[in-house]
This record gives sequence, C-alpha cells and structure tokens, in this order.
Amino acid sequence: MKKSLNIAIGLFGHARTFKETSLSFNRNLIENNNVDLYIHSWRTVESETQSWWKNKGGDNKGEFSQEIAEKYYQARKKIIEDQDELAFLKTTKEKKISFGNSCIPMEAIRSMLYSLSSCVRMIRESGINYDLVIMLRPDVLVKEKVNYIDLYNILNADRELIVSFPLNSHVKIIDKRIIQKYGAMDIFFAGKQKTIEKLFLEPDNLYSYYLKSSRINPNLPYPEVVFSNYLKDNMVEIILYVIDYVVPRTNGDLVFSDWVARDTPERKGIQNIVATLYSKFKKNNNKLN
Repeated sequence: MKKSLNIAIGLFGHARTFKETSLSFNRNLIENNNVDLYIHSWRTVESETQSWWKNKGGDNKGEFSQEIAEKYYQARKKIIEDQDELAFLKTTKEKKISFGNSCIPMEAIRSMLYSLSSCVRMIRESGINYDLVIMLRPDVLVKEKVNYIDLYNILNADRELIVSFPLNSHVKIIDKRIIQKYGAMDIFFAGKQKTIEKLFLEPDNLYSYYLKSSRINPNLPYPEVVFSNYLKDNMVEIILYVIDYVVPRTNGDLVFSDWVARDTPERKGIQNIVATLYSKFKKNNNKLN
C-alpha cells in the first residue's frame, strides 16, 4: 500500500453554489493531501437550460471568472468559457432534443460532458501520472474527509472500476421491471487515471451513447441509468461508496444524501439497503415478471 498518493481532482460544470461549497471542498478534499486541482467551468454560475428541478434557469446573473476562481480555489490549471461561443452547443440547442421523455434538454447533457472531458484533457496534458482521479461538480458540498487510501485500495484491482458516490437510492417500476436509480452518481466519482481517460476524454463518445439510448428507449427515466450502462458496455464495473454530502441549489433547495440517516454499519450497508428495497418491492408487486 502506498503511503503517499498523487491525486488529481477535476471540478466540472457550472459553479452554481461554489461560495457555499468551496470551504468544505478545500477542507475535506484538498488539505493535507497531495492534490492537483483542475477546473473547467462557465462564466455564468448557473445554466440557462431547463431541468427536472427548475422550470427555467436558476440564478444566472452571477459571474464566475478566472479571478473569482482564484479566490476560492488553488488550481493547477483552470479554463472558464462562454457557452454561447461553442458552436456545437448552439447546434444541439437548435435541434431541441430532450433526453427521453424527460424535460432535460440534450444541450445541457452535452454541455456537462464537454466540461467533464475538458477537465480530463487537462489532467492528461499535464503529463503527470496520478494514482487516483476524482471528478465532481462545484455544487457538491462534501461533509466529511475523503479517505483516499481506501479509494486507492478499492481501485487497485485486476479489473477496471469506477467508484461512484451516489446521493441517494430509489426504486422505480418501468414495464414491470425494477430500475434501481442511484441519484447523482454521474456528478461525483473516482477512478484510475487510465480508466477516467478511456471513458471521458472524448465527449462525443458518451454524448452519442446518450442520444442512442434515448432514441432506443424514450421512456428512460434518468441520465444516471445511461451513465451506468455506458460504463458497463465499456467493461468497467461500478462500485458504490458512501460519502455524506449535500447539493445546495441556486433556487434555495438543498438535496441531502440519505445514506447516513439509514445508519449503515461501518458504511458498508448499501447492499443491504438495496436488498431491503427490492424485498419491499416484490411484496407489493406480486405480478412482477
């Protein structure tokens, strides 16, 4: 086991509530660790696109610039862009494609994937070989110290893995089948550098997968399901890992991680939670095929 880990963190997407989350980010992910931070974000703090939690753009009046980023983060490299200047996002917006039957426009997903891949590209172009790469959005407020040694040991396996930090878990019934949804598993995750680069270096790969999945099954309930399927189709296994965090939103909402409230012994009770949910589902749905 390595005593000192070389870690890269990629912050991607709109900065949103970064003023509320940056202190805990620096305290619980950066301090006393050998971490290089890479940031890709946009000049407006909030997206202007529709989503499932807001009928229109949130607080889009705020600005996020290179100078503002420097006040809150110590990054090895950062890129702040104007979304309006990206031609491919304009094209996607003009097509007015939504994800499945949801209210999530595909330009929002494409924007997220572009920002994610931009972080991954900065990490690769650094020329540094990192032991561990963490990817998360700026509006994730982590409430506890991240155990990097534990994550490294999990990922140091003979197969490709992604460790995802789900916000919560919900069971949904679709065509008499169980869809187990792990909320926010695509906004906070970790992996070995080569696995992260394989999956997310080229944004069009995952974007095309979203488009294809949405066309094949327009009843897809959540982008997280597609994210999970994309990993599996690329022969990458997903490991769920419990971390206590919240996501404060610019409209004043606060989404809590509900894992801690379930009193999971030694934070290893995710499988038990899923088994319990499945058992309750079967009991209430005897017609399950």
